[in-house]
Amino acid sequence: MIAATHQDLTQLIENGHFRADLYYRLNGTTLRLPSLGERADRQHVINRVLTNLVQQNNLPDVRIRADAMSALLAYSWPGNIRQLVNALAFAEATCDNGQITVNDLPEECLSSHEVAEPGSDPDRDNKNAENNRLLECLKEYRWNVSEVARCYGVSRPTIYRWMQHQAIEPPRFLGKR
Repeated sequence: MIAATHQDLTQLIENGHFRADLYYRLNGTTLRLPSLGERADRQHVINRVLTNLVQQNNLPDVRIRADAMSALLAYSWPGNIRQLVNALAFAEATCDNGQITVNDLPEECLSSHEVAEPGSDPDRDNKNAENNRLLECLKEYRWNVSEVARCYGVSRPTIYRWMQHQAIEPPRFLGKR
């Protein structure tokens, strides 16, 4: 007796546990859908799922802040759409002011997106090295925060928060080269 779980039919045919003629009668075409983690349009899917959630539950308008979107895009989504729906429902329930931040997301959504804030290491030497690294990166990219955010793999608001935490202020006039 075959269990009622998803199984590879081609493997079952090879092992003699499923009739090949029946397989070919049923199998008109094979459609392979990529998992959520493999999709290029993840951001659109995330926004669409949130919109549907808000409409179905008659909730006030909710937006996803850039830091939360970065974490959602970086996560692999092993549970696909069902996991995304649950994560967004949780985030919507815990958010303030109609804005989902990275702090509102479930912990499992952050596991693959943990980015240590420069200077967050308790060791003073490492702290100074990380502070200098952020400052050097800012100078290298001529204070283009978008480029620095890409370099670190985080959102722009995260870079601004790090700059504020480290009391780094951009120069008032950068001038043109």
